[in-house]
Amino acid sequence: MFDCEANRDCEVDYRPRIGILTQPVPDAKKKAFDYDSYILEINENFIRWSGSVPVAIPFDATPEQLDKILRQINGVLFTGGALDLVSKTSGAYHQYYKTAKQIFSYSLYMKDTKNMTWPILGIC
Repeated sequence: MFDCEANRDCEVDYRPRIGILTQPVPDAKKKAFDYDSYILEINENFIRWSGSVPVAIPFDATPEQLDKILRQINGVLFTGGALDLVSKTSGAYHQYYKTAKQIFSYSLYMKDTKNMTWPILGIC
């Protein structure tokens, strides 16, 4: 294990880590891309310009993966746009919605149980 106190050259990065929930690539555009999700560059820059470190959160992360990520960050940016969170035909929730709901629940847990501020910002 690395010991910062023993190494005088060690620099600790105290900048906040802010998660950005990725968005799925629309079906109509999947043939043009080699990936299934994305973050708009302006959203990543928004976090960087604030002095924080952006951390991508896959919209389709498993609950276990998401829990691990959430314990390592200080808040989340929800971005959005033309995404149907609930299917108009089946009423099923989109995976983005399920992941966002788990993140929201985590924020409430941190506030209500741990008495800690764990912010969420949602934009569209």
